[in-house]
Amino acid sequence: MTLKTRPVLSATVAFTLLSTTAALWAQTMTPAPDTPAQSSAAKDMLTAFDHADTNKDGLLSPTEAKAIPGLAANFAAVDANKDGLVSKDELAKAIKS
Repeated sequence: MTLKTRPVLSATVAFTLLSTTAALWAQTMTPAPDTPAQSSAAKDMLTAFDHADTNKDGLLSPTEAKAIPGLAANFAAVDANKDGLVSKDELAKAIKS
């Protein structure tokens, strides 16, 4: 490679990178559709919610949440409205995020 062709090569590489980056940023971001495994796991978690809800009030207390692996450790993060209880809706939203 000669000194004369190096700037042309560098400019070509830079232009290609910029074009590709601009094209990627221009695309609209759409969420990936749920895969069957994700949908199945979400359904399993919501079924587990029903089993863990021993008093059948539609909410999980921290004690009830211990029946679902991982939920007790993440209880505060899943409890979006910070009322000390996790609703099925809060759990569903946490699963999707």
